[in-house]
Amino acid sequence: VQAADVLGVPATGQIRVGRKAGDSLPFTGMRKKIAERMVESYQTAPHVFMTIKADMSAFQDFRSRLNARAEKAGTAHFSATSILVKAVSWALLRNPILNSVLTENSIEIQPETNIGVAVALDDGLIVPVVRNVELLGLGEIAETVNDIVRRARKDELVPREVLGGTFTISNLGAYGIEQFTAIINPGQTAILAVGAIQDEVVPRGDGGIE
Repeated sequence: VQAADVLGVPATGQIRVGRKAGDSLPFTGMRKKIAERMVESYQTAPHVFMTIKADMSAFQDFRSRLNARAEKAGTAHFSATSILVKAVSWALLRNPILNSVLTENSIEIQPETNIGVAVALDDGLIVPVVRNVELLGLGEIAETVNDIVRRARKDELVPREVLGGTFTISNLGAYGIEQFTAIINPGQTAILAVGAIQDEVVPRGDGGIE
């Protein structure tokens, strides 16, 4: 049920949704391809999931300052994902085994960080790639991420824009998801699943809380 379904219904009417019990949806195209690739990934790459919480206060403050400057300059808005793309690139250059592509007989460590950004669509999921992130500034990354996400949702990407990723970020924080397990893109070594940034009560070193 989308916002438009609720806002558009008369006070005495019934909500109509596009899909209902008894409908039969075709298992073809993107849905089928995603299912095939996810099954392939689980069969060929044993998944080990690790979860950690991080204090994002400095991150949020930094992002707010970036967006204040961007608003004054009329430049691209900084999403949390765009900053994470740069942070992940930085981490991968220091942990290169995670920035690798699996072949039948070898693990090929990649010299560049090409970060895939998972984008949810009505009919599935697509992962456009930000290339050579290590060479890009934050402003360039923000412009690129905003552009590929917008065009992904309009089905305007070309094939080369979804190929060649060395690592993927899947961020469901905007949907309020606190924690989830993402599936590694076939051929890659790892994926980062990002949950919601939210206020929490935390202990202080003196035994108090804040």
